Amino acid sequence: MKKLLIIFSLNLLVFCVRASYTPESIPDVRLQDKYNHVSNPDGIIDTSDVQEINSLLNNLEDSLTIEVQVVAVQSIGEEDTRMFANKLFNLWEIGLKGKDNGLLILLVIDQREIVFETGYGMEEILPDALCYRMQQEYMVPYLKDNEFSAGMREGVREVTRYLLEGDYSFDSQENKQGESGFWAKFGAWGIVSLFIGVFILINLIFARNFIRSLKKEYTKKSNAAENLFYAHNNISLPVGCLISLFLPLTGILVIFFHLYYRNKIKRLASVCPQCEKTVFHQQIGQEHDQYLTDKEKFEIKIKSVEHYVFCCDSCSYVFKFNSEEKHSDFKRCPVCNTKAFKRGEEKIIKPPSFKTKGESEFTYTCLFCNHSENIIEPVAKLIRSTDSSSGSSYRSSSSRSSFGSSSSRGSSSGSSHGGGHSGGGGSRSRF
Repeated sequence: MKKLLIIFSLNLLVFCVRASYTPESIPDVRLQDKYNHVSNPDGIIDTSDVQEINSLLNNLEDSLTIEVQVVAVQSIGEEDTRMFANKLFNLWEIGLKGKDNGLLILLVIDQREIVFETGYGMEEILPDALCYRMQQEYMVPYLKDNEFSAGMREGVREVTRYLLEGDYSFDSQENKQGESGFWAKFGAWGIVSLFIGVFILINLIFARNFIRSLKKEYTKKSNAAENLFYAHNNISLPVGCLISLFLPLTGILVIFFHLYYRNKIKRLASVCPQCEKTVFHQQIGQEHDQYLTDKEKFEIKIKSVEHYVFCCDSCSYVFKFNSEEKHSDFKRCPVCNTKAFKRGEEKIIKPPSFKTKGESEFTYTCLFCNHSENIIEPVAKLIRSTDSSSGSSYRSSSSRSSFGSSSSRGSSSGSSHGGGHSGGGGSRSRF
């Protein structure tokens, strides 16, 4: 009988240990569904109440950009609930970056405590005393009777009611009043004159910077023949046309100096640098190929490098140069030095996380000499970034789909969520 009792006690102890959560083990449900604000892994909150809470908090987030997340768990072990809530808040980065307007509502059953953890930007809107009063009046009466789902529902109702009806929603109206007063004082003509002056100044600043960079671009190589190649491939003409739609003066000047520098380079490129006669020209077709090696011909074939040849008709001086494709799928082979080393099969060695980079092993094969080897390359760590159509999303700078399903976090208003921080503001109540 004693053995059975000991075994039962050990099993019960193991169960309790396993049931305890850490901040890292609590599921952040917004990663899978941006409209879900309730992390309820133990099923403490009823489904109907979860739906109502989500509806209230989505409306709050759309209206004021305030992000609230609700967590209800059976146990967090022996850890202090306030410390736990602060760690979880900062781990999930609840609220807008720079505004820190987030709120975490945490219920821990075995410690019988309800915790509000506020972001830095919410400490004046929801001071500690107000958080404590909301808990005592609207949540604790239900929680004492073990009506946990109802207590969480009523608490969220009161929080959303207070925030939507409070002074926080009047900020935009104050800004509008300030703007109208400025217009009345300064006058419409003054605003228009200021706008025109700033517009012309911006045009001149942009024009100066573009023309400087344009001159450097056209004379970046020491040989005029190479500069001729860059003149033909320079994108300043279409860029100038595009700029002219928004900055007319800048666009016109960019187009003018583009044509000026290109014609100047054309004249210089026709003069042989050795005999200085105007019979220096680019070779094409079969005349071009006779000056190239087999490796260079192969690079042209696979479009990894473009090779150019200029020849003088008078002194037979030959000038060769190349332009490697920046976005090519090839690298230079370590054996034959041909840019035909192509990346093939990928094997993930270490998946990336939000804190650390990953590693992948790629099989490279040279298409020219057939040399093959495996190379381990780093994979960028996962980052949080803004998606203009659906809020913030978690992704890797390469591809999140390589390591799991894509996930997003944010509100339907398209605000940039994720990045909020808490300094420990809020309140805790026992029940």
